[in-house]
Amino acid sequence: MDPLSISTGVAGLVSLALQVAPAIHDYITIAKNAESDITWYADEVDALIEVCVCLDNFIKADATSRRNNFKTTDSVLGRTVTSCDANLRKLGSLLEVPKGWTQKLKWPFKKKTVEEIIRRLGRYTALFQFSLTVEGQ
Repeated sequence: MDPLSISTGVAGLVSLALQVAPAIHDYITIAKNAESDITWYADEVDALIEVCVCLDNFIKADATSRRNNFKTTDSVLGRTVTSCDANLRKLGSLLEVPKGWTQKLKWPFKKKTVEEIIRRLGRYTALFQFSLTVEGQ
């Protein structure tokens, strides 16, 4: 091989390495932050739990009093609860506290999916809070 061909090949490798290096850095940063990410996600789920407990108490009180004032948002909530349930189950299957380095290395592949589910759960929390407000709780 002539020196010009080798030089061109080396220049190509340098260019490729410059493209790959930021991706590797991002991957390492995401993997290192896995535990703190999951802690934040757990806080979001805890907020959803608090709102759901209030909503459940309100629905039970409404049902036992036979007032049945909860008709307005009943069907919307039914569909939303089903959808929220499916998202929580999917989140549960994706999340586990990273214990070893292999779990941390897997995290960057799961992070985008988990963050999308967390955004949906935030919308469910807001909808459930709004339902409580609308129904006078």
